[in-house]
Amino acid sequence: MAVSEQAPVRFQRGNFVVADLNRALTFYEGVLGFEVEYRLGDNPDSYSRSVFDVPDSAQLGFVTLNLPDQRRVMALTEVKGMTLEPAPHPRRSAIVLETYDPDAVMAKRAQFGADCL
Repeated sequence: MAVSEQAPVRFQRGNFVVADLNRALTFYEGVLGFEVEYRLGDNPDSYSRSVFDVPDSAQLGFVTLNLPDQRRVMALTEVKGMTLEPAPHPRRSAIVLETYDPDAVMAKRAQFGADCL
């Protein structure tokens, strides 16, 4: 594609639902090295309610995450005030990451108690 041409679509970020944003950030920051770009509290008009089919009674939290060379590459949406059922199988999504030190990441992951396939 020529420099003057613009792609018809740009992938902005993945957004994953979590039950506990602080616990998720412990993993994404402490184990994987992401940094928080910004964090937002509940917004009754958030488009995340319709995207993730979240009832109005639930409280939302939101954070975008950066890597050193990728701004806002991932987002986490916290849903409080309702039970998040386990995702059915087969899995319908995955996060694929590259690291220069997989042994260190796997050791930190084990300390956190997270699964990795």
